[in-house]
Order: sequence, then C-alpha cells, then structure tokens
Amino acid sequence: MALITCGFCQKVFNGYGTEKLCPDCMKQVDTNYIKIKKYMYSAEGPITAASIVEDLEIDSRTVDFLINDGRLELGKNSFGTGRCRVCGKTTKGEALCQECKEKFESSGINEFREQLREERERDKEFKKSGKYVNPLVREKYNR
Repeated sequence: MALITCGFCQKVFNGYGTEKLCPDCMKQVDTNYIKIKKYMYSAEGPITAASIVEDLEIDSRTVDFLINDGRLELGKNSFGTGRCRVCGKTTKGEALCQECKEKFESSGINEFREQLREERERDKEFKKSGKYVNPLVREKYNR
C-alpha cells in the first residue's frame, strides 16, 4: 500500500495507487454525483454549475471536482467542458469544434449521405446473398 494525497480534501491515506480520493471523500462525491445526475435528467432547459449549487445545496468544490475529473459535463456554453467527437479538442459544450465543423460543412453533407446510402445498399446485398461481413471487419481486410 502506498500513501496517497486525496485529490479533494488533501488528506493523506493508504491506497493501492490508483485511487484519487480517500474513502470518505469518494463516498461524498459519489453521493453528490448521483444527486446531480438525477437533477440533470429531471431539469428542463440549460443547467449551470451555479444552478446545481443553489438548487441541490451541494458544495461548489464538489461540482468543480466532477467537472475537472470529466465525470460531469454541463450544457452548452457553461464551462467549455465538451469535447469534439472527431479530434477531442475542448469545445463549448458542442459536439464538434469549430475547425471540424468547418471541414464537415465544406466537405458537403450530400456526399456523406450518398456514401452512407451506398454502404447500406451493399450491406443489404451481402445479407441477401448470405455472405454478409460486418463493415468494420470488411474495412480491415480491404486495406
């Protein structure tokens, strides 16, 4: 066992080296995380860290920790905690960063739709012929 500093309360505790939090803080953070997730699913409209702290009376430090740990992502334009689904850059709660969005728009959505339609037709033909191969496997062997 190793001595580890808790990432939340800064106390030193015995651990195996993979834990970020002491057992007490882990229990507190996990309990608050469940409360926050229930609140997020039931709330209507955009949710901010301030609304979570006010409505649930949870310590702002807990909310900040969950955001920094990547366990909590708030709505559009709240903290910029979103990640681009293509390149992984930080966004303002959107699915794509500005660069990837521009590339996607310039490449032409119609071309993408046409490719997708062709792939679906090929898959239907393969399924009918009895020689169906998962597209991911097919792509791997066609290289």
